[in-house]
Amino acid sequence: MALVIGLVGEIGSGKGTSADMLAGFAREAGKSFIKMRFSDVLRETLTLWRLPHTRENLQALPTVMNRTFGEGTLTQAVKKRIEDAREDIIVLDGVRWGTDAELIRSCPAHLLLYITAEADLRFERTKERGENFKESDMTFEKFREAEQARTEIEIATIGASADVCIKNDGAKEKFAKALRTVWEQRIAPRLL
Repeated sequence: MALVIGLVGEIGSGKGTSADMLAGFAREAGKSFIKMRFSDVLRETLTLWRLPHTRENLQALPTVMNRTFGEGTLTQAVKKRIEDAREDIIVLDGVRWGTDAELIRSCPAHLLLYITAEADLRFERTKERGENFKESDMTFEKFREAEQARTEIEIATIGASADVCIKNDGAKEKFAKALRTVWEQRIAPRLL
């Protein structure tokens, strides 16, 4: 039975960095690991439709999917991927909806981890990372506007009910130490 770790956090909070660090800890422990992003399904869809991977498109698509096909459509697509996975640890990056949190909690072995940071720091990280089309050119006002999208508004509520919260406002080493502590205290004991 896999341990499913859900990562919830605002734009630029460090969810991807967390997943990468957790993968390293898993390798050290000799455990198999897979990272899935809720946005993977959206990115694959946008690619099929030959639409750019802009934050606006990534935020609009699940809203349209929910309105057309029912609440939690994206969650169900990811659920199928979880069921098909054979790794010891599955990290789901990008929990954003109540249905996503319910999916995590429905797994027999799970941990919901909230990664958060101050808005100005997250804005700088997002611009520097430039993961999505034209994000490097984003203004702070556009960034704050993106945080008010339907896909983003449940994050703080879900985060408040998470099993663990890590504030990612300091140096990367400090964040790595905090995540290592979570690994040692909350994750590794479940893998025995």
